[in-house]
Amino acid sequence: MWFKRFIGSSFAGRSLVITGLLALTGIAQAQTISTVAGTGTTSTGLSNCSSGPATQVNLEYGGNDIAVDSQGNLYIAESHVICKVDTNGSITTFAGNGAAGNSGDGGLATSASFSEITGLAFDNAGNLYVGSMAGGIRKIDASGTVTLFSDLNGRSPFGIAVDSSGKLYTSLAFQHLVVKVDGGGAITTVAGVGSAGYSGDGGAATSAALNFPTGLAFDAAGHLHMADVQNRVVRKIDAGGIISSVPGANFSNDMGTSRYSSGLAFDRVGNLYISNGQDNNVLKVDANGVNTAVAGTGAAGYSGDGGPATNAQLRGASAVAFNSAGALFISDAYNRVVRKVVFSDLVMAVALPGSTAVGMPYSGTVTITNNGSGPADAAASVSITGLPNGITLGSCNVAHLAAGASVTCSVNGTATTAGSFAVTAAATDTADLDPRNNSATATIAVGAFPDLAVSTNLPAGTVGTTYSGSITITNGGTAPASASAAASVTGLPAGLVLGACNIANLAVGGSVTCAITGTPTAAGSFAATAAVTDSTDSNTANNTAPATLTIVGGVPVNAVATPVPMLGQWGSILLVLLMLMAGGWRARRPAQRVPVPPAS
Repeated sequence: MWFKRFIGSSFAGRSLVITGLLALTGIAQAQTISTVAGTGTTSTGLSNCSSGPATQVNLEYGGNDIAVDSQGNLYIAESHVICKVDTNGSITTFAGNGAAGNSGDGGLATSASFSEITGLAFDNAGNLYVGSMAGGIRKIDASGTVTLFSDLNGRSPFGIAVDSSGKLYTSLAFQHLVVKVDGGGAITTVAGVGSAGYSGDGGAATSAALNFPTGLAFDAAGHLHMADVQNRVVRKIDAGGIISSVPGANFSNDMGTSRYSSGLAFDRVGNLYISNGQDNNVLKVDANGVNTAVAGTGAAGYSGDGGPATNAQLRGASAVAFNSAGALFISDAYNRVVRKVVFSDLVMAVALPGSTAVGMPYSGTVTITNNGSGPADAAASVSITGLPNGITLGSCNVAHLAAGASVTCSVNGTATTAGSFAVTAAATDTADLDPRNNSATATIAVGAFPDLAVSTNLPAGTVGTTYSGSITITNGGTAPASASAAASVTGLPAGLVLGACNIANLAVGGSVTCAITGTPTAAGSFAATAAVTDSTDSNTANNTAPATLTIVGGVPVNAVATPVPMLGQWGSILLVLLMLMAGGWRARRPAQRVPVPPAS
């Protein structure tokens, strides 16, 4: 536009120093850049946006301004029409009949005429606001109907922004003002005194001097930011109406040679992006005021698609906008294209158990998810610091990790040293959109604990016969058993018991064998279980030992015995019987009379 070029050239020789705000511009690795609309060839008098692949349509300027709706569709403001590029890359005419004018209110936007469109912005309801050199702002609703929102008293708007409550703000560059327009059409000045200058920081924005304000954007906190173009700095108006210059958000040159310079946008992390038209790049300013280039080498040209955005050439970057996935769109005005830069966003999560013991196997994981709009770069990597000795991160490849994809990597080993370990897992990708979520922390407590293992020696026994068996308890851990450690055996046959078995404070590497004694009173097969208990034991899997104890038959201990005569006793028994029988025989014989001798 001749009037813009004239304004730019009138300031070409100026050199402005802003004390305390200038920062060296660094180079930040950005992700892949590509062209999403336009062919890059010359086109004049674009009457419509045709229909078909957006990269096959000749654009006139590559966008005086651009905007993205909530569905991710891209809108490009050409001279007298607005082109829409859907998420599949197809382009259509969204508004404008191709003729320069300012007519058609109340009808379809595609039948209306527009003249030198300067600004685009969506509200939360999906209405698109359109500013033009014809003066005023028009609104296109969801049905495609266009109406006049405000005539702005005949003044031409440049940047447009809508706050969360639906109030519209616009920059009147020629008047060096920023104004607010409410739903009823009332116009209120929010910044500027109406004459060019640079003053007022720290005071009311309505008392500050601006110099050709253009791009507008709200941050997440609701603060309005504007590109104060000829002052080469971004200024902020807070909720209280106080104006200040944003640290680090300064331009390296004025924007005069780009179409309608200079666009502003915030990413979802809160970084501010500035289209730096005359220097042919896009700048990023983080919350700490660090200013880096994310696209463009600074040399005018059209190259670099398919490679890192910082290695690409732009020519007159005039507007920037983000979609919800975190992709950055750039109006590469004098190349007559719109380009897109995608970023990775690696998010680290850890699942690391908080405790283990020396000598015990340990297993955990880290998971890296790419929540960005593009893949991680080839040099992306993962590391963990602070792990206990003996525990390591396994293979973990996140190079080229695709958007939406995840990688889970194992952390395992056997700790060799006791203590408390502060662990940090981190993903590194120089093209990452949000480094704040690239790392995650955990604490792993490695203890020195006993590890009591029990074994049994329970041979078969016989009823009524003295029995001898044992259990053995060994401490294979890294600390003595506790004072309350104890051993027991259940399921023993009647008559058998575990003797004294003291394992309290059993030393590391020590063992105790305890006797099982008694006289079994019943035969059978008995399921016995030896067990140790210690509340500090690191491995309860070996705290029990089942065994089967077999007792065979014999003389029951409490039975009444019937003696079996020995072989030598049989003769005595037989003799007694014979004598008894003989005595009885004699008793049955008739009594014999004993003769009496005669008297002499």
